[in-house]
Amino acid sequence: MISPLLANIYLHVLDSYWLRDYARLGWLVRYADDFVVICASKSEAEEALAAIRSILAKLKLQLHPEKTRLVEVRRQGFDFLGFSIRKVKSRKSGKYAPLAWPSCKSMKRIRRKLHEATDRRWRVLSMEDVVKRLAQIVRGWCGYFRYSNANRKLRDLDHYVLERLYRLYRKKAGTRTKGSGTRFWEWFKTCGVACFYMPGKCGRTP
Repeated sequence: MISPLLANIYLHVLDSYWLRDYARLGWLVRYADDFVVICASKSEAEEALAAIRSILAKLKLQLHPEKTRLVEVRRQGFDFLGFSIRKVKSRKSGKYAPLAWPSCKSMKRIRRKLHEATDRRWRVLSMEDVVKRLAQIVRGWCGYFRYSNANRKLRDLDHYVLERLYRLYRKKAGTRTKGSGTRFWEWFKTCGVACFYMPGKCGRTP
């Protein structure tokens, strides 16, 4: 593992070699030391892999053996920079188009953050303060992932936030308090919690 700055300095050489000698093989997309090459055929992908290994050898670098692989985008797809990317057949046109959505690792990370922000130890805070903490997490995450094909996953996260807030609300009120569900829902509709999917459409009645 090297710093993004050092990776950019080293791998700028890879970019230069690729554009000069190998661009015909495919499209190289790189961020720091993470990169993919999109090729039109398996033979071009194999040639591209050999070319990259040769270039990196000149820099005394090598590809990560576990992360390096050739995949068919229609069948397996791949994860890159937090996204899962795959070609999917359109029901309307019958043509394949690339789609992207948050990867499983990205979904696990954001759920951990949401769980942490609504942990029962925060019942010492007001619910309004908890909502403010959530807003920072939601807006930052959505700023990166909202413009992908992620509507279903975003809706799932809104439901998760609703459930976590309900649990915390009950902990603060006391689990045996009658009518806590009704009072929670009345509070929730006006609390202004930030949504992953769409403002005002954050969830359903607990």
